[in-house]
This record gives sequence, structure tokens and C-alpha cells, in this order.
Amino acid sequence: MPEDQLPQKLNDFWSEKYKRESQKSWDKFYKRNETRFFKDRHWLNREFDSYFGIPENEPRTILEVGCGVGNLVYPLLECQPNLKVYCCDFSSRAVEFVQKNENYDAEHVFPFVCDIVETPLVNFVPNASVDTVTAIFVLSAIPYERQLQAFKNISSVLKPGGHLVFRDYCEGDYAKEKFLNSKEPSMIDEHTFVRQDGTISYFFDEKRVDELASDVGLENISLERVQRSVDNRKRELSMQRVFLQGVWRKKY
Repeated sequence: MPEDQLPQKLNDFWSEKYKRESQKSWDKFYKRNETRFFKDRHWLNREFDSYFGIPENEPRTILEVGCGVGNLVYPLLECQPNLKVYCCDFSSRAVEFVQKNENYDAEHVFPFVCDIVETPLVNFVPNASVDTVTAIFVLSAIPYERQLQAFKNISSVLKPGGHLVFRDYCEGDYAKEKFLNSKEPSMIDEHTFVRQDGTISYFFDEKRVDELASDVGLENISLERVQRSVDNRKRELSMQRVFLQGVWRKKY
């Protein structure tokens, strides 16, 4: 969209307030929705099986950043019960729900509260020990100027040859079009918007995410746009969802 057609930006005070209070907003989100909002992500193992499969006598270690209430952790363990899964979220309420899940097993699941921009992951996970890090719809919750630090933190716990598995919001997605057409002020910058509940959403493009990964020593294996048409029959609305999905390997 041409710059002169963009909606009015939030002023600096509100933009910084939403960024500063992001953790508080996500805690409120999980207090309000508990475990009801997100669906279990059974598709992840189907689409990225080779990054979670366990060779004989060689158990793999996974880290999920932005784990929410465990919608990825527990479906993954159903398919791969011998995985060692570290998982973190900067919402303490979300991590509590992971621990309260009926399938929680302290021998395989290691949840912890962590802001991956502020706190080194190596405080919780041994340095260069993880085979696969998953970042599924989480890095978009981090403001533009802090995203590189998050990628550095992720890279620090990956083994050489380990992989980052990524899916997140993308330019061209219906959700961004909805922000752009909203009458309520929500734009921090042309890629970053604030939802009504105070949480932030950044919309990536291929160049941005690949540069972030490359800057921290991650080599691109695959990167593509995933498009889905979602129909809301009640509202007679067809939504074109567009996500970025990629895999990177740690080179050293």
C-alpha cells in the first residue's frame, strides 16, 4: 500500500507503551482464554517430520519458543514420545497451563518462563545442545528493533547442524488487510500492528526473516509462502491467509 494511503500511526507514547507492556497483555490473554483459543498443532509433525524423528539410540532435544499452553508440545510427544522438549513462554500463565496439562511428564517436558529478548536461553538450556528449535507464530510478537536479539538467543542453544523451524505471519495476509482497513488506530509502523487486546503482530517478508537468520549463522534450507483460504459462512466472508514457513540450519 502506498505510504500516503496507510492508516494513521499510533503516536510514540502509545507505540512504546504497547511494546513495553507486551508481557502483561499476553498474561491477560491467557487469563481470559485459558487453553481454549489455539488448536493443537498436529500438522507440525506431518510437515517437518525429518526435524523431529528420532534415530535409533539417538534421542533428540527440541526447544519450542513461545510455547503458549502446549498446543505443539503435547501433539508432538504423541508422535515422538521419547523427545526431550524444552519449552518457554514469557507469559507465566501460559507456562502454568503447560505444567497442568494431563499429559505433562517432568522427565520429557521442561517448561520455563523466559523473554527471549531479555533473558539468555542458556540460563535454562545447555549451550549448543538443541537439535531443533520451533518458532511458530511467536517472533511476530516481538517488535522490529528487538527481533535480531531473539534470533541470536535462539542460535546460541542450537547445535552446529541443528535446525530452526519457523512459521509466522506474512505480508499479504488477510489479518494485515484487516488492520489496514480498520477505523481504530492500530499501526505502530507499516509492518507492525496492535490488536484490540494489546498484543503486537509483525508481518514478515522473505527478505527480512532470511536476513535475520543469516546474521546469526543460520543457513537457509527452505522458505516459502503457505496460502490458505478460510471461509466464514456465518459472515459470508472468504479470508486469504498467508504465512511464511521456513527451515534454517546452524552452520557453526
